Amino acid sequence: VCSSDLAAIGEQQNLASSAASSSSAAEAGNTITATATAVSGGEPTSPTATLASSSRGQQPSSSGTRACIQPDSLWKPSDEVRLLISLDRLDGAVVGIKKDLTNVVIHCHSHVSDGWYVGTASITLSTGQQLKLPRKLRFLLREYTGPRCSKCLDPIDYDPPLSCSGCNCVQYCSEQCREAHSAGHLSMCHALKNFGGSQGGRAPASFAGAEFFVYWRCVKGCTFELIVDHNNPLGVPYEIQLNPLKDAREGLDYAFLSDPTSAGTAGSSSSAATSTGHPNISAQELNELNIGVFFAVAQSSRDEGALLLTSACLNHLFAFCDCVDNLVLSYFQFYDVCVRDQFEGIRHVSCLSEYVMFVRTTYELGQTLLEWALKAPFASLFWQRLVAAKDVLVSLYNFNASLQFAPAIQNIKAILVPDQQRQTLHLLAKIFVVMASRAPKDLAQRLLRRAEECYKDSIDEDRNRNNFKEMGITCLKLAALATLFESKEDKQKSKSFRVDGKELLKRAANAAELAQKAKDAAKAEAALKHEAAAAAIASNIAAANGGEAK
Repeated sequence: VCSSDLAAIGEQQNLASSAASSSSAAEAGNTITATATAVSGGEPTSPTATLASSSRGQQPSSSGTRACIQPDSLWKPSDEVRLLISLDRLDGAVVGIKKDLTNVVIHCHSHVSDGWYVGTASITLSTGQQLKLPRKLRFLLREYTGPRCSKCLDPIDYDPPLSCSGCNCVQYCSEQCREAHSAGHLSMCHALKNFGGSQGGRAPASFAGAEFFVYWRCVKGCTFELIVDHNNPLGVPYEIQLNPLKDAREGLDYAFLSDPTSAGTAGSSSSAATSTGHPNISAQELNELNIGVFFAVAQSSRDEGALLLTSACLNHLFAFCDCVDNLVLSYFQFYDVCVRDQFEGIRHVSCLSEYVMFVRTTYELGQTLLEWALKAPFASLFWQRLVAAKDVLVSLYNFNASLQFAPAIQNIKAILVPDQQRQTLHLLAKIFVVMASRAPKDLAQRLLRRAEECYKDSIDEDRNRNNFKEMGITCLKLAALATLFESKEDKQKSKSFRVDGKELLKRAANAAELAQKAKDAAKAEAALKHEAAAAAIASNIAAANGGEAK
């Protein structure tokens, strides 16, 4: 509902200890102070707690702010809460603006109800003027997981809340919010009727100053359906179909929801798309909004245990998102929940979707870290990110090498694992070549040898399946790599690899041609059988009709 800095104020501690901590912090200087008062009928009902935390010689900021509220036993349900937070500096991102603020006071006002504290906040600048905010700023004094308004996203403090009788999926805190939201809700009400089951949820999202919900559910098997509320910055609700088994770079299936009797405008978006099928929405606007949607759904689905959907969202973010810092953080949160046990020795996969969930997301992380390293502004960041990418891919290769499949999917192991191992080895080789390009001469030669070993290992993986095309491509890569070594022996190897690569590609072309001929022959044979069956049926009909031509 609000930033973690303001939400952290709700630590429940004894009032006496909070006063002691504030006095000791005040002596240190450079303090951030917060004052909380419980008010009943305009008069304080209990002592005011003045709280402070020292920056200990560092530049004061909004991060790390902590305040302590009096015990629950001293609060009354009818009490109001007034909280003043004085900050030397406030990150602009906390309140939705671009620049940072200095010497500000945050005024929070709320009431006590049902054991949790929530309210709205305003910000006063050092000049005494109140800051105009792009959206409502809320504060929470303790985590809230109950119902929230579909229009303003405020918590709803009464039961049962106002809701839509058509879909029973949206809830409102007031009649005003219901009326304001109902016009745009009509176009998605019918689609939301199926979202009330246990295999779904909703994620609060925030993008470009707008706050809205994204509803998600498992349709069947590995397919997930997402509906983005019309409160999004584009102002149009739309539906997304996500299949975790599909490569994110192939595009995204979506449909705009226009009215209850129409299926909307369907389309497929990708990073190269120029049109969305909607006259007022560009592909760039839709892709940027989808990044915010996938971040929100990834967190919500991870919390709900729908890890396959989390994996699908991360795959799309790896493909199209430039905010690598947040993306890597999201992956490691997913890794802690889902993948850690697999990499620490369990190594058993029971279904295809589980394998894809582990492997594809980890591979995409290694690829993203490599691209991120190439954009690093400093040498230290370049090497740090490259080493991280190498470690991720080495872990993935070892994971695949010791993986055990359930008996029901043993037949796909011979197809999936070798292909994934080859892709992993090729990306590892690329990382070693990039490292060699910025390393001293002796180290560069050793790194190039590591790349050569990766390519040779991938040939061994393909040789077991007679995959001549991939073997030929790898041989040509080895030929190019061998030219970077200084010895005459390596120069000769380059020529040999080039000849072998061309020969393997020729064999692959011949094999493809034979396979096509066999396929055509099978089609012709099937057509002949079909004609013979049709003739037999016609003969039987004629016999049944006494030999008439009809």
